[in-house]
Amino acid sequence: MGKKTKFVLELIAVSVIIWILTVIVFTDQVTFRSAINNEEVATMPTGELTDGTYTGEADGHNGPLKVEVVVENGAISAVNLLEHVESEAIADPAIDQIPQAIIDNNSTDIDSISGATVSSKAIITAVNNALSGDASETTTVVTEESTEEPDEETQAVTFEDGTYNGEAEGHNAPLTVEVTVTDGAISDVQVVDHQETEGISDPAIEEIPAAIVEANSTDVDFVSGASVTSEAIVNAVNNALNADASTTEEDSKETDAATYEDGTYTGEAEGHNAPLTVEVTVADGAITDVQVVEHEETQGISDPAIEEVPAAIVEANSTDVEIVSGATVSSQAIIDAVNNALSSDASVTSEDSKTTSSSDLTVVEVPNSSSAIVGYVFADGSYTGEAEGRHGLIEVEVTVENGTIADVEVLNHNESEDLGVQAIEEVTTAIVENNTTDVEVVSGASLTSQGVINATKNALGILVQTSTEPHLVYEDGTYLGEAEGFGGPIRVEVIVKDGKLNEVTILEHAETDGISDPARNEIPATIVENNTTDVAAVSGASYSSLGIINAVNNALNLPEITQEDLTFLDADAQNTTEEESTEEEATEVVWQDGTYTAEAEGHNDTLEVEVTITDGAITEVNVLNHSETEGISDPAIEEVPAAIVENNSTDVDIVSGASVSSQAIIDAVNAALAQAEGDTNNEAASFEDGTHNGTAKGHNGPLELEVVVEGGVITEINVLSHSETKGISDPAFEEVIPAIIEANSVEVDTVSGASITSNAIIDAVKDALNITE
Repeated sequence: MGKKTKFVLELIAVSVIIWILTVIVFTDQVTFRSAINNEEVATMPTGELTDGTYTGEADGHNGPLKVEVVVENGAISAVNLLEHVESEAIADPAIDQIPQAIIDNNSTDIDSISGATVSSKAIITAVNNALSGDASETTTVVTEESTEEPDEETQAVTFEDGTYNGEAEGHNAPLTVEVTVTDGAISDVQVVDHQETEGISDPAIEEIPAAIVEANSTDVDFVSGASVTSEAIVNAVNNALNADASTTEEDSKETDAATYEDGTYTGEAEGHNAPLTVEVTVADGAITDVQVVEHEETQGISDPAIEEVPAAIVEANSTDVEIVSGATVSSQAIIDAVNNALSSDASVTSEDSKTTSSSDLTVVEVPNSSSAIVGYVFADGSYTGEAEGRHGLIEVEVTVENGTIADVEVLNHNESEDLGVQAIEEVTTAIVENNTTDVEVVSGASLTSQGVINATKNALGILVQTSTEPHLVYEDGTYLGEAEGFGGPIRVEVIVKDGKLNEVTILEHAETDGISDPARNEIPATIVENNTTDVAAVSGASYSSLGIINAVNNALNLPEITQEDLTFLDADAQNTTEEESTEEEATEVVWQDGTYTAEAEGHNDTLEVEVTITDGAITEVNVLNHSETEGISDPAIEEVPAAIVENNSTDVDIVSGASVSSQAIIDAVNAALAQAEGDTNNEAASFEDGTHNGTAKGHNGPLELEVVVEGGVITEINVLSHSETKGISDPAFEEVIPAIIEANSVEVDTVSGASITSNAIIDAVKDALNITE
């Protein structure tokens, strides 16, 4: 063998040895790397699991997370979180849903929760680690994927520590964010400057930054109804991180926002009173403007819908927006009209909205999430009902279509042709528009308004309900509420079951035993029976009744009522008495036709009125001169004269917030009417001028008062001392004394619920004036 051949063979041998060593070393490295990867990203073992209880741990967003996994009959039966320090609220969806999903699938191969991906993956990894220990009967298989990089979904994102600013176009103007990176992760996102629409954009501004921090990524879900603002925050954060933070993976995702063909489109839908037309402008594939160009909706009631719904549609770039409480029909009409505009010509390229047709509803929803009321249920059909108005019975016909009140028509009435007819028109419209009888009465025509409301209630069977009759629907649950009674706070517990008020229990109270017993016994039962707090108070225990009713209202997050709003269980008898009394007074008092002026002391100075009498009735009241505070007194000056004319009486409500001005108008009109009284019943009693004292026995002890007589007429009565029960006796002092002065007589009505005190006042005046009869 030659030297050259020997050299070649040796070279080949060395090469083979080097190749063998390289293969051995490479194989060891691959095996070692695979072992590391398998330890870091544990997978659920294949094969049947061994019954038992196992624990596992993994790193969460804020620290270690530990789980307990129970295996029964070879399957996962329970996953319990033993320890974690995840952010409350943000991580809650993952903690609530991931364990159950693992059990349901008997596998950790499940989707993570958007907005809580880190917490989701920590739970999954901890379960895998638990099952990779002793639970498996077979060896964990390491696939080729174990030596590859983690997939995009699980790849960690690393940023350079620091604080970065970014900007993106919002709905109304650019939006600026400040992003803080700590230890390579996003630790804080703040929206430092924006001009987004307040209210609509708030959820996005509150939720999106927190979700980005939780996920350490801008790959988060947008907030429904504020998608433009959501996208602006995401884009601004992306701009901040992409500009300076050296991101190692793509941060943002393309959105599935609806895309429309640019142009201007018109659409029409049926409103409350007539068709409603909108004009929709699309630019750059998005809705940029919505205008209601034609409508015949009721002014005032529909205004919030016309102002808010188009803006919400533009903000969301969708018609999947909230309807406006109190203007549901108008809101839905705008939404439907926009849908019709976009569907006809705009070539919608993705699902953009959901239209809820009233024909699909069995429960008419109340769009007021702050209250426990979910809605109302009515049965389709036509119903008639009647109730007492100002001048007699009011009869109505109520039409229900698709579970909602479609029409209220007044069939018969004897109300006045001006304010009475106005009240009928406004109240019936409001009932239909709001799909409820819980509407405002018309100022100056409260009796007519209430008559229409009560007649509608009677037609719908709201006052007396059975399981088959219409009723309010509440959200099931137990609620606590508190309100002020006569002796102190009254605390109640309200239980709602199957959508109805099931139980009302008074938990605490400081009411007077005996006097308050009827209210405490009857009011809770009546509320449950009628499934509403719109119930009558108990005469003689009005303050306790009011406290119980308002405590239940507060529990259900409904508005409180006042003493003036109360009706009484014996209201029919009281109304009859008042009507008979009014008729008697009408026959006793005769006003002579003419125009009369008179004055009374107002809040700042004298107030002068002019009263016109025609055919023996008050036909006009004008305030001629006054020095009342402009703005504050305006409602009284506008409403009280109209109410006096409507009721043909000064027995009208004063205006809240302008009580002094209201009373001045009433006093001045009374003085003018005194001039207009004829002589047919001018046999008023005459008393001896001077100041006279009198005493009588009240409910708790003696009651002493002082009576001042001038020109033979009682001009003033002052209570000097008494021991009557505060609250219960107050109405007697407030009503009986003015009535005696007004009538110049002790022949006045007592106050229901305070009759003993009323009679004591009357007897004390008799004693002072030596009236023996």
